[in-house]
Amino acid sequence: MLKSSSTFKRALDSSRLTLTPLTMIDAVDLLSLWSEAETMHYLHVKPLDDLSTVQDMVKMLEDDRFAIRYAIRLKANGSLIGTVGINDWTPKGIEIGYELHVMYRRHGFMREVFLCLLPFIWSLTDDSIYAKVDSANMPSKELLRSFNFEQQFQSWEFNVELDKNIHISYFILQKKNFLT
Repeated sequence: MLKSSSTFKRALDSSRLTLTPLTMIDAVDLLSLWSEAETMHYLHVKPLDDLSTVQDMVKMLEDDRFAIRYAIRLKANGSLIGTVGINDWTPKGIEIGYELHVMYRRHGFMREVFLCLLPFIWSLTDDSIYAKVDSANMPSKELLRSFNFEQQFQSWEFNVELDKNIHISYFILQKKNFLT
């Protein structure tokens, strides 16, 4: 289990990126990210279209003691290009989730994010890290496999908001199998 959830509330850096805990200051930039249909497609959430909804989500994340979401920003200009974070932690492990604006995919940014975030998580806990991914999201599955995440199983989950079943692949990474 985690040593302290408050320890997660700090910035992380890579060569091109800064990860900072989401705050209300990020709401306008998040609206731009979360209103983009292709960015939201694999999150199985309808694109957001108003600032108050984004602010409500940020408030919910700030208040959740089992989750932390980071803004992914370019160091070069401060642009918010995605988010990553811990969706939940349980005795079974820590669930991570992430999304990246379409313009910034396939440029190694999420790999840099993982190289910051995964060692940081394991500086606080030895729990396994897992990710639930749409089975059709091949780039995300490739990313996870490149870090030695192993696909454990697949299942269908009903998505209430979209009113449809989603085929999900579950990937797990144990600390001993982590490759940088």
